[in-house]
Amino acid sequence: MQKKIFFLFTITALMVNTLYAQDKSFVLNGLIDASAGDLSGTTVYLKKNISGQPDIVQLDSTIVENNRFTFKGEVPGTPTIYYVSAGNKAALFSPEAGQISMQIGQKNRISGTAKNNQMQAFLDLQESISTDLKEINSRYSVMENTEESRQSWLAEVQPLRDKLEKGSYSITKDNIKNEIGEYLLTMLYQVLPDEQLAELMEEARPAFRQSESGQRLSKYTVYRDIQQGKGRYLDMTLQTPDGKEVSLSDYVGKGKYVLIDFWASWCGPCVRELPKLAETYSKYKDKGFEIIGISLDERKQDWLSAIDRFNMTWVNMSDLKGWKSLAGTTYGITSIPFTLLVDKEGNIMESYLYGEELNYRLQEILD
Repeated sequence: MQKKIFFLFTITALMVNTLYAQDKSFVLNGLIDASAGDLSGTTVYLKKNISGQPDIVQLDSTIVENNRFTFKGEVPGTPTIYYVSAGNKAALFSPEAGQISMQIGQKNRISGTAKNNQMQAFLDLQESISTDLKEINSRYSVMENTEESRQSWLAEVQPLRDKLEKGSYSITKDNIKNEIGEYLLTMLYQVLPDEQLAELMEEARPAFRQSESGQRLSKYTVYRDIQQGKGRYLDMTLQTPDGKEVSLSDYVGKGKYVLIDFWASWCGPCVRELPKLAETYSKYKDKGFEIIGISLDERKQDWLSAIDRFNMTWVNMSDLKGWKSLAGTTYGITSIPFTLLVDKEGNIMESYLYGEELNYRLQEILD
């Protein structure tokens, strides 16, 4: 009798999902577990990110009753990512035809349709690997830091890295021509080898490749090498404090060692480095050393005041566009201060050099 009941339940569930698949609608049944608190009577929101863009669109809202909620909607033309915002929690799902179950709490869970089951399987894989890594790191944290212990640690960690890399590539490739794959690629790109990232970007939809996120991913390997102090400098043209156009190529690759310093007057760590940098410049400017200060300021007067206050007698340039500066998009700058030391031919030697560390490096090559 129990087998018959189970069989009837399974058939009924399949019929329900088939009916939803035919009319291209979804039902999301959500449960907020105790770890998120009692949210009964509060509003939860159904939202969507526009693929490759920073914009968030609110699609619907509903009131939580007994820590449960339901959203119903039409399946979008292209597989995509929606998310539910409940209090300070958010959970992702794919609005795929059928009945979808969501649990929001300390650990979110999603299930019910093929893509949501696939997404949850990948999240489970990530969690499993994270748990294993924490256990390994905990064991090795109390050991003496020797070459033998480092090699032993790496031998345990590498299979987990390989497993995560394989899983990341598989789920992203399966969905690369829809918004799920595009979303995953923006989350997982640092895990993937360069050749796999290039392959997936090539297979992605043109609209995504041309988006802000897509263009940034296309340049990721260049940005990464720059952050690691490798590769060649990238030329760009900005303005001097008196409004004249000036290019990096006017100074870089001209027989001097050049420090490119990305900074802003509103950046506390940046301005704290400036007095030391002024001393370094005074010491080495006549020995084949130049500095190019690239400001991410937006207000010209703030920029000019800082140049005067900190005696920045080196080359200064900016387009006064803040984080949207050409410097940011060319070099992938996401935080400041940031510096690059470039050799006489325009090759990047090192990154993140400041204070005494910069002085020691210049002493090695110029004294």
